[in-house]
Amino acid sequence: MASLNVNVQDANNLTVQVTPPVRQTIQINRGVPGPNSIGGYPINVVSGQNYDVLMLQSNQWTNVPQTEIADGGNF
Repeated sequence: MASLNVNVQDANNLTVQVTPPVRQTIQINRGVPGPNSIGGYPINVVSGQNYDVLMLQSNQWTNVPQTEIADGGNF
């Protein structure tokens, strides 16, 4: 909201009411679908969950739960 400056000359019987402007939400839909490949390999996301990662498996990107990723116990 922009700043509002008020100068008062005569302070007798003064009432000030400030009403904030109506909030507007603007959405733009270009009708362009998201990417369906990364590096030329198709994306296959099944039942995506928070913290999933994408891994290249069998020539496609597949989501894998973070809990299935391990480095041999060195976390």
